[in-house]
Amino acid sequence: MTCFEITPFIGKTVRVSWIDPTGYPGGWCEQQDALDLRPARCFTLGIILQVKEQAIVIAGSGNEDSEDEPEYGDVNAIPCHCVTGIEELNAKT
Repeated sequence: MTCFEITPFIGKTVRVSWIDPTGYPGGWCEQQDALDLRPARCFTLGIILQVKEQAIVIAGSGNEDSEDEPEYGDVNAIPCHCVTGIEELNAKT
């Protein structure tokens, strides 16, 4: 997806499907082990806070007792080009 396609979801609770690049754990590996590597298919649930610098910023938790500006936890920046889909969540889903 493009960042432009993701922008309408800012501030909404969503399920983001995305591809995570994967590396071989450790140092050297045999050719077949290298050829067997595949990116991991992932998902993240949360609120999209911002789309910037070719990435989305999504938070899974928020602190409602914050006195100043909002505080968030489980925050991730996911490159827009790694996003394969977004589903808006509501009380029914």
